[in-house]
Amino acid sequence: MEYSASAINNANETGAPPHRKTGKAKLIIAASMGNFLEFFDFTVFSFFVTPIAVLFFKDAPGGNDGLLATLGVFWVGFWARPVGSLVLGSYADRHGRKAALMVTIICMAIGSALIAFAPTYQTMENMFSLGIIAPLLIILGRLFQGFSAGGEIGAATTLLLEAAGPKQRGFFTSWQYATQALSSIVGSLFGATLSYYYSAEEMLGGVWRIPFIFSLLIIPVGLYIRAHIHETWHGTADNKASKDRHPIREIASSWLWPFFLAVFMILPVTIAVYLLVFYTKTYLGLVSPGFSAEKAYLVGGGASVIMFVFALIGGLVADRVQKRKPVALGGLVAMLVGAYVFYGYIDNLPVAFVGLAVAIGSLGMVMTLQTLLVLEACPRHIRATAMAMSYSVGVTVFGGSAQMVVTKLMRLFDNDPLIPFWYLGTAIVAGILAYSFFPEKRYT
Repeated sequence: MEYSASAINNANETGAPPHRKTGKAKLIIAASMGNFLEFFDFTVFSFFVTPIAVLFFKDAPGGNDGLLATLGVFWVGFWARPVGSLVLGSYADRHGRKAALMVTIICMAIGSALIAFAPTYQTMENMFSLGIIAPLLIILGRLFQGFSAGGEIGAATTLLLEAAGPKQRGFFTSWQYATQALSSIVGSLFGATLSYYYSAEEMLGGVWRIPFIFSLLIIPVGLYIRAHIHETWHGTADNKASKDRHPIREIASSWLWPFFLAVFMILPVTIAVYLLVFYTKTYLGLVSPGFSAEKAYLVGGGASVIMFVFALIGGLVADRVQKRKPVALGGLVAMLVGAYVFYGYIDNLPVAFVGLAVAIGSLGMVMTLQTLLVLEACPRHIRATAMAMSYSVGVTVFGGSAQMVVTKLMRLFDNDPLIPFWYLGTAIVAGILAYSFFPEKRYT
């Protein structure tokens, strides 16, 4: 059954919509908290990549280039995402959104703890002659984070969509990306504050661990809130009429073409996030060596503020337009122009930062519209799996590798400042083509 106001307002087989029973703010916090923690840890891992490289990979076998090794580990975590999306996305469709979200936040806690308390290479080498264990613990932590993140996005965004009224779906869903931006803001503030008050030696001495420990303190709050929200979908596992309708089989048999397009729709969004937001500090260090680390952190934080605001604006716009694809396509074109101005005029920082603001604002709107288009085009019994898998495949293959690939390309081409633009621009063109063919439907 396709989306209509009357269908949404009627009680379905799983009970009344939860926004009648649960406060909107509580539900949004519950669904978005895991997303906040996921991207907070990813943000601080990106921002503190240099001390992590020195402490865990510089002295490891084959670790002559600690920075590239650490960026590689950052990417390794993304390869656990598709596994998490398969396992936890399917679990959310068969057993409920709330049940899956409880599992994801526990896995997230394990990953954060492994990174926060991992002994350094030299510590393990001096105490047990087992230095290689240290980088392996970081890798294991990233794998846990990636696994949980793979399932989190499908279950959480689906919960938000199904909890919303017919004219609030865009706004509710937008909080998934607004909290991504918020996590980057908090991560940037951590980075700027710690860089300002502590020397490089103190960073290496353990200061870099503080943000990861902070994220661990939030997790018990997330567990408590998630335990007290209303379920929006009790799943198909106990439904005799649909227990054999496994989400993965359903996607393969009846939703494969939209799934393929959805992967390429996420392409420009994920690459833009990791290049324009998370990679900004590293990029400015490569092309503008005189640009201080503190200012670079603040630029990243400012970009995240813009993304936060425009993600919510994108949700509000989505709730007020009949056709969302044209708005998303316009946003992609604006992102392309803004990115060119940022990277092409990096020698003129005021002009470059105007371009960055345009690109980030467009990104904030597009990411909300993209998610809403994919979620509403999915039948309800495969929604969490389809969203999680399409997002995770796109992010894993293209987003997670973006920083590593661009760093390598810039070294090959003598730090050409336009390298990130060509990489992102190609992704935007591919995204425009995918949007053009994607079917815009609205299921309940």
